[in-house]
Amino acid sequence: MDWKRSTKKNTIMKNLLKTKKVRNLKSTIVCLFGLLTMHAQTEQDIASEANRLDISSRQEAITALSNRGISEAQAKQMAQIRGIDFEAFLQDYLNAKESNSEAVSKKTANTEVATELEVVPLDSVAPVLREPSEVMPETKAFFGYAIFENNPFGQKEYLVGNIDEGYILAPGDELRLTVFGDNNLELVAKIDLNGNISVPNIGVFFAAGSSFATLKERLKLFLGKYYSGLLADPTRTFLDVSLTQIRPVKVSVLGNVNTPGPHLVSGMATVLNALYASGGIRTSGTLRDVKVYRNNKLIKSIDLYDYITQGNIDQDIRLSNNDIVFVGPRGSSVVLEGAVKTSATYELKAKESLKDLFAFSGGLPASASIKNINVARITPFEARTQQLVYDRFLTTVDYARLQKSPREAFPLEDGDLVTVQPILEKQKNEVFVVGNVNAPGRYALDVFQDLKTLIHTGAKGLLPNTYLQKLDLQRVDADGNPSFKTYDLSSVLNGEVQVSLQENDTVRIYALEEVEGIKTVQISGFGTAPKTVFWSQNLSIFDLIFQAVSFEELDFQAAVLASRLDLKSFDEVTGLYDLTQYSLDDLETLKSTFLSPKDEVVLYTKAVTQALEPTFQILGPVVNPGEYPLGKGLYVEDAILMAEGFLERADKTTVHINRLDRSVQNGTYSKMVIHALDMDYLLGLKESPAVPYVLQNHDVITTFAPIRALQVPVVSVRGEVKFPQNVVLEKDAISIKNLVEFVGGFTKQANLESSYVLRDSLKMYIDLKKNYAKASNTLQDKDILVIGSNLASVKTSGAVQNPTIFNWEKGKRAKYYLNQSGGTKKRIESRVVLQANGRTQKIGFLKNPKIHPGAEILVVEKPAKVAGERGKFMDDFVRIFGLVASALSTVVLASQL
Repeated sequence: MDWKRSTKKNTIMKNLLKTKKVRNLKSTIVCLFGLLTMHAQTEQDIASEANRLDISSRQEAITALSNRGISEAQAKQMAQIRGIDFEAFLQDYLNAKESNSEAVSKKTANTEVATELEVVPLDSVAPVLREPSEVMPETKAFFGYAIFENNPFGQKEYLVGNIDEGYILAPGDELRLTVFGDNNLELVAKIDLNGNISVPNIGVFFAAGSSFATLKERLKLFLGKYYSGLLADPTRTFLDVSLTQIRPVKVSVLGNVNTPGPHLVSGMATVLNALYASGGIRTSGTLRDVKVYRNNKLIKSIDLYDYITQGNIDQDIRLSNNDIVFVGPRGSSVVLEGAVKTSATYELKAKESLKDLFAFSGGLPASASIKNINVARITPFEARTQQLVYDRFLTTVDYARLQKSPREAFPLEDGDLVTVQPILEKQKNEVFVVGNVNAPGRYALDVFQDLKTLIHTGAKGLLPNTYLQKLDLQRVDADGNPSFKTYDLSSVLNGEVQVSLQENDTVRIYALEEVEGIKTVQISGFGTAPKTVFWSQNLSIFDLIFQAVSFEELDFQAAVLASRLDLKSFDEVTGLYDLTQYSLDDLETLKSTFLSPKDEVVLYTKAVTQALEPTFQILGPVVNPGEYPLGKGLYVEDAILMAEGFLERADKTTVHINRLDRSVQNGTYSKMVIHALDMDYLLGLKESPAVPYVLQNHDVITTFAPIRALQVPVVSVRGEVKFPQNVVLEKDAISIKNLVEFVGGFTKQANLESSYVLRDSLKMYIDLKKNYAKASNTLQDKDILVIGSNLASVKTSGAVQNPTIFNWEKGKRAKYYLNQSGGTKKRIESRVVLQANGRTQKIGFLKNPKIHPGAEILVVEKPAKVAGERGKFMDDFVRIFGLVASALSTVVLASQL
């Protein structure tokens, strides 16, 4: 078998390689012709061109090229540029195409012969399988199968129930014997293959074949011979026997179950246990005829409907080893729907009737109409003819008559659809009242026989805002003809009109809003969002304002425009609003002016003529600069207190005040005043400032402070000085000489030409030797002055033969140190000196800078040339030339269309 698999594998691999080779040759020939003709721009275009050319011989290839203005010599030259042997390539392509054509022909000629069988995984086929349930209506579930959804055997936890006295013992069962009283014995023993258990120091007892009840009696007699008091009267020694482990048995569950095959179950398992162990019955299987075979004989046929509908398990029997439980196909499918307790698809046995079907569904509900039950039946096979147009026919059954005749029945057949109609919704002796009453609904006619009694007593009277000039009475007579009558509601209620009611009358009472619409008034404007209020009699303008705003609030009183409010009164004749003006100062008039529906009151604010919230600004070094509300008679000193006072660095003697003075003609915005502050008033030492300045709306106060008012700059002096330390600067201008003298002066190794200043970790170049004695203002807070040292070394780096560190030699120049490092390399980009003080100097033919301590001589090498740059240039040239030629060809072809 192994050599067969190997041969088959080799054959498959050869076919794959051959197919791959054909594909590669085809792709290559397509690409070649696409390149030669300069037509193919995408892979899709290349594929389309290849399919269109369909080249089968060398002559066809040459002709195709010639038709595009390309000679054979030009094609070979262009192929050679791209590394392709034209002749060899074309020959391989044609041979491959011929072989491929023969293979296709052979495959076509043998389409009906299967040469190999492919094993398809079961998972890929499973979705194709269909259960018979799909033939039936999807909306009707199959009755009874839901008992297997909650499967207690899903995790193989076999339920065996209680151990009854009739259980027959067999090899594999395990017993626990307990003797107590005058004698003691604790023994766990398993029945062996010979059916025996061994009792130590006593002997062997045959236990198999006995029922559990018989075993207890036999054991008592057997042990009574050895334990005194066990058989005595009264008993002084007692015996307890229990089963600690029940033997497993193997049963086969076959047919329409979810996991058919052999299953291990408990020795006390029944047919129902075995069905659960197999995952339950599929909807294609029968619930009415589950067969049990033992020793190749049918010993029981179980109808699970007895268990499902009545909870009766009398038919369930205990299984033995090697029993077979077989679930055949479902016998029939009858659909029950309509006014029933359980709408589903049922399985009925032969000759079972509507009575049985209704019994299985739990009986008919009280709302079912039993006089006309529809049964839709499929025409039997034997009754169908070619001329028959309809394959179904409908029968209506009077089930009430069947119930009265026990001998009569209506047997059902496979495929029947039983529909139970509901009874009519109509109800006798009722009348209805709807609308604007306290208790709308239906009432008994024999209790409420007239309209007044129905409204007062039944509906609990009218709701407020009821329209009293009308009520409607809708009536339907015995023949179903509707009629409509209208009455005056007030006349009915006071007894002037008597109206008797009839069955199914409907009384409708209307609210005022339904007839006249909802009556409202509105208020809008200052102090309130647009608000709608229900209108009522004697609602005045003042009442509406009082409801909508906080009338007595000081903020409202201060900001509202008391001199005017408007009342817009709706004119029902013209449909327009009339405007009337009132004053909030005249409260008596407002209280005596009553509103009508759809009136609107509008309030205004003083902001229409004046600024209600004047402000000023204060800028500069104060604690909280910004914009503040302007109070009456506010001085400049008060404004500074509102900003929580000056910052420490601020100038506290004067401020600038800019007052709004906008002139478009002159191009001015404001006028500035310099105001001297009175600190005694600001501190509360006097009642008013010496020179009072009262602020106005939009004034801007500007405070200021000297530059670096609180700054005490500190610089650090390091390097070759006697006492390196931090120095506090007393003034802006200070010389390097003064700083050095302050820290004790230079050491013997100090070198000013190598000295520098560090600021923010960067060197700042200053010629300290030249500016040593000059008063300089270039030093800032946190600067570091570093005095260079003659002990600092000189370094050569970069493209020198031997990068080295040297001791500094006074008077030596850059080229001296380069020569000491073995000279420079050949390809040099630049040579520079990086002095310790941050200065950079070039080294040239006539430039040889003097070297100071701490300097670095850096030589930069030119980058190496990249190999193959010329060849890359030619490739780019050919590629770009090809793209240009393709574009020109497209332009020429487009111009010829």
